[in-house]
Amino acid sequence: MTNGQEIHQREKSVVTLRDTATSVLQDFYNRPKFQDPESEKRSIIKAAAKLIKSDKRSLPVNKENYPTPQDISSLNKNFEYIPGCLLLLLQDIFAEKDSRLKISSVGQAIIQAARPRAVITPLQLGLGVQLHHCFASRFLVETLYNLVFCSSYSEVQKFENSAAISQGINIPGYSDDSFVQFVADNVDHDIRTLDGYGTFHGMGIIAGITPETKRTQPIPRLDVVQKELIPIAKIEIKYYRSPSNLFSELCYEELEDLKVVDTTKFLDFLSVVTRPLKAPVPGWSGVMQMVHEGEHPGKSGIVFLPMIDMNASDVSCIYSTMTFICSQARHYKVTPVLTFDQPLYWKANTIIANEPQGSALKSVVLRLGPFHMEMSFLRCIGHVMKGFGLQEVLEIIYAPNAVTHMLSGKAVARATRGHMLVNVALHSLLVSKIFNVDIETKPAEENINDTEIYVEEKSDDDDDDENDDAIDNNDDVDEVANKENRKQALINSTELYDRLLYGELSVEEVCEDPIVAETYTIFEKQMTAFENNRTARLWIQYSQMLEILRTFIKAERTGNWDLHLQSVYNMLPYFAAAGHNLYAKSAYVYLMTMHHLPAEHPEIFAAFQGGHHVLRRSDRYWAGLSTDLTIEQVLMRSINTSGGMTRGRGMGENQRAQWIMSMPACADINEAMQELTGTGFQTSDMHKETTHSRKRETRKTFCLL
Repeated sequence: MTNGQEIHQREKSVVTLRDTATSVLQDFYNRPKFQDPESEKRSIIKAAAKLIKSDKRSLPVNKENYPTPQDISSLNKNFEYIPGCLLLLLQDIFAEKDSRLKISSVGQAIIQAARPRAVITPLQLGLGVQLHHCFASRFLVETLYNLVFCSSYSEVQKFENSAAISQGINIPGYSDDSFVQFVADNVDHDIRTLDGYGTFHGMGIIAGITPETKRTQPIPRLDVVQKELIPIAKIEIKYYRSPSNLFSELCYEELEDLKVVDTTKFLDFLSVVTRPLKAPVPGWSGVMQMVHEGEHPGKSGIVFLPMIDMNASDVSCIYSTMTFICSQARHYKVTPVLTFDQPLYWKANTIIANEPQGSALKSVVLRLGPFHMEMSFLRCIGHVMKGFGLQEVLEIIYAPNAVTHMLSGKAVARATRGHMLVNVALHSLLVSKIFNVDIETKPAEENINDTEIYVEEKSDDDDDDENDDAIDNNDDVDEVANKENRKQALINSTELYDRLLYGELSVEEVCEDPIVAETYTIFEKQMTAFENNRTARLWIQYSQMLEILRTFIKAERTGNWDLHLQSVYNMLPYFAAAGHNLYAKSAYVYLMTMHHLPAEHPEIFAAFQGGHHVLRRSDRYWAGLSTDLTIEQVLMRSINTSGGMTRGRGMGENQRAQWIMSMPACADINEAMQELTGTGFQTSDMHKETTHSRKRETRKTFCLL
């Protein structure tokens, strides 16, 4: 075997048409000899270009179906899409160690530019759909199309129409193992028109599927007119005729006393007691995400369903929504589970109660939106503590206008963090008093960013002075020993908490440790003694309300159904005390109906026990979201943010139909492009409370308090 044969075997084979290759090589062989170097170079380049062009013509042509998200997300498939001659050229041009992504991108751009009518390259289509999905900008898509980096705007529109007509309002990739629940809420948008009319008030609906399902079949490339989508994305309006006595069928039953035990309550106790004793640690929610692990149903998928162009508070709109949900549930052979916020829940509940026996609406499992309950409970806390200094304390670290929204329950995330910080400051005073330790910080005029929070143990001289004072005051010597024992118990509990944060112990091991139980008993015993003081009793009640809030958030985040019901049950007295009568009676009816769930709908009860009453947008244990919070974060945010309907698309019937039904396919393409490029258009997987900047800010805030 000669050296030339060895080199030929090591090189990558180039497949092309025999006649084309023969013609190209023959022309190159018959070129004029003895040319100057520049002419010789041009001849070689022209011959190579002809070979590459003939190679591109040998690519399979398929414009009947669009590339799938799997084709777009796979780097190997995109790399193999490039024909041999072009691939060899680009590999010699790009000198990076791993330049497959760039080679795939440039190579497919060349193919798309050379054969614009014959092929649809995966990366060009993916980029065009992603840009339009995220930004809804024709200018941006057309600019990059003219630079051959993505598909044309008309092709992107054709893809969305084809996806909408082929998908319809069905759940992509649905299987019998999936759990489906529906959420509905009002969608409002003040459209700027010349005459001031045309403001949109409608009912938005989503379906949550756990675990997530995706479409596996390719989307056919069809010629679709937007008007053809309207009949598919239209919900029939059912006008409701109320009976003469609308509330005749409503009745109240006595609730059983719920006594669900939170197995991780010691962890919450350690988070507020030991936090001021150590260097900066993440906030409560950040710590919970760090340490909580367990099995969960998995990440949920969200599907947008058609909107009803009608005032959501109208009884006919609510009736039409429930009728549509029942038809969808029959299609998938599941029990309809629907979540409303309080005003819609109460009207829907009265409609169901007055329906005749045998009506499809009688099978609806109606849920009261947990997120809106949390907002109402935060407002209860602000009402109960009004005029007792809470507002002034919060205004130390928050702007006055922000505090107003926090106490009214509007700024939920900010209010939760503010209450947690105040609670930690209160517990710091109690720890100092109960466990005989001094919690000190550096003066405020020093650099606050370098402030260290620590426990200063009293010196031997201080102990001697305390002993002398105890003897002078005829105190029992055992009391001094008890103080030292309490301090040691706190120190031991703090060490356990540190080991938990470092991953040396599990949550179960810490909560079952007798040292933690002993410390908790000491703390609760002293707290009971403080209740003789009216001011102390008020702030202890404030801590108890925050304990209910933490338990409620924990139940939603972990998908604990029993703990969720217990939290709602504990909220009832505060709803009544704060004058939130609508939520008091709605929460009461909600608990009453959920109590009948095991007998009336055992399959739904079993699913809720398994954690399906929440939706997860990420594949983590501490990631559960209330269903009504999900529709706010997904549907409402998508409508009003960049790429949404209110940012250039329009709220017309045609636009709504196309946007809603094409959303699953466009979202899959967007996710595939993010996976391919490694660039996520989303927040980090790290909880914001665990970041270094947030821990420093939390430490600074605690020092101010």
